[in-house]
Amino acid sequence: MLIFLVVMLIFPFYLNPVFSSTAIHTESEKCFEYAKNRNPESTPHKHSIDIQLVRIGNVDTKSGAFDADFWIWITPLDNDVLSFQNMILSSEKKPLPPSSWLDFPNAGNIKFSSVKFTESRNEILFRVTGTFYSQFDLKNFPFEVLKMNIYAESVDRNIFDFVFVEGENSIIETAIMSDIYVDNPLATITVHNYDDYDSEYAQSELISLSDTFCRFTATYVEENNSAVIKYLLPLFLITALGLMPLWMGKEYATRVVLSTFLFGGLIVFVNSILSQLPEVSYLTIFDKIYMTVYALFTLSISSSVIQQRISSSDENSPKIQKIRNFSRLLIPIIVLIGIISIVIFKDL
Repeated sequence: MLIFLVVMLIFPFYLNPVFSSTAIHTESEKCFEYAKNRNPESTPHKHSIDIQLVRIGNVDTKSGAFDADFWIWITPLDNDVLSFQNMILSSEKKPLPPSSWLDFPNAGNIKFSSVKFTESRNEILFRVTGTFYSQFDLKNFPFEVLKMNIYAESVDRNIFDFVFVEGENSIIETAIMSDIYVDNPLATITVHNYDDYDSEYAQSELISLSDTFCRFTATYVEENNSAVIKYLLPLFLITALGLMPLWMGKEYATRVVLSTFLFGGLIVFVNSILSQLPEVSYLTIFDKIYMTVYALFTLSISSSVIQQRISSSDENSPKIQKIRNFSRLLIPIIVLIGIISIVIFKDL
């Protein structure tokens, strides 16, 4: 029994690399080519963008929110320096607030600081802090891979006037004060059209703009490496105790009370975990695991109740041992069904 429980609870951990992927692919058609192909007369200005992460944390799986603190460098790559300076500088040649010309569509409560323009390099540098929102894929919870995206695009210059290109260090992997460990940082530059509603766009209302912008995306990945200790080990221990009555003697009342008490504690534990997650339209790995465990507890309690009913009329009835043996036989079958639901029907 214990071997099957261990397989059921630990097996998904080893399959995590199969289930998850941290790769994000840039669209094959970059912003500049997109603009030129659709409007050959357009002259989009190229801008190099680099980002250095200082801190990322306070990740809220339920809302998709996370806090980020980072530096950004932006430099024009063509000879039209005047166009760039007109965008970022005031008439007194002082840097304008970055919010007037650079937008972070999935951010809220954002602040800019330490804005500095270096004329010799024609480069602007500033620091950004704020709360950002991403739509996390939780199918593999509790082995989920959270992809935290930071979007940046021009406020009012569309793709036919303003495009990003990868800088020499599009993402500098530095996070000296992060609350979490992030891995595989990626920079992608994509074409974004607001005619297509983006579910990750953090606004209260649907934005309907028939315009296309060049979007820079910095993606930071966090993997849950503590799922076995935090979630599955307690679940395993409670389940093992809940199945012990199938190997106990004739103390049927004690067996029923023990299993029922543990089942109640298990439900409270599971609900406390589910309260951390948003409502989703699919089953997570954790959903399939706890439903399998619920089935095992139902088997244990039902078996004890049936044996108690039979023993009340005939304490030595051979049916009691048959029911006990049959219940023990059902344990690996239920566990196997749970594993199949995780491995084969993972897209449910």
